[in-house]
Amino acid sequence: MANINVKRKAQWEAIMRGSVYDASMKVLDEFGFKGLTMERVAKEADVSTGTLYNYFSNKEEIIKHVIETAFEPLKAELESIMQSGMQPVEKLRSIICTVLNAIEEKRTLLEIIRAAEVASEEIRALRQSKHVFFEDLIASVVREGVASGDFIYDAELGGVLVFCLLDGLVGWKLDTGRRLGDIAGESEACLSLALKGLMSEFPVCNKPE
Repeated sequence: MANINVKRKAQWEAIMRGSVYDASMKVLDEFGFKGLTMERVAKEADVSTGTLYNYFSNKEEIIKHVIETAFEPLKAELESIMQSGMQPVEKLRSIICTVLNAIEEKRTLLEIIRAAEVASEEIRALRQSKHVFFEDLIASVVREGVASGDFIYDAELGGVLVFCLLDGLVGWKLDTGRRLGDIAGESEACLSLALKGLMSEFPVCNKPE
């Protein structure tokens, strides 16, 4: 009986957190970060404010929940790419295209996160942890490419520079609302520039200690 109760509690909590995610996205879309309140989320989720406080102590925790929930599908897709049998160049192409697609799909949420991190050190730290995930992911592909002979640039610095290239493109898109073209075109442009560097000799005289 105890195990059944624990299972039911876990199922209810999963349903509740899913409902809060959906409700929070609707509130954020309509009112933005500053307009997100526990009362509005509770009303949209059709639960009492007291019930909501049983799961989230403040709106910052709700934002963190929204970020983590929205990030999971992208993380799973990127990890699937890494575990595939694709060659390093194709992995890099798939990663870039997947990230740029996610930016288009989650543009509103990303703009809200930018607003939220100004007001919250915890949100900034959470966003930074996602940056570390992407940087490590790209660095792994570059190291793999160097090991296979596909890339000849310094593995560590090459990974950082490719990440900065992609991160810069994402930031530019969010800041300006502009695009270089369709997603496929943007991906190929970013990949082409990255490959020109990764397939070049590292300037040994300038290599950091």
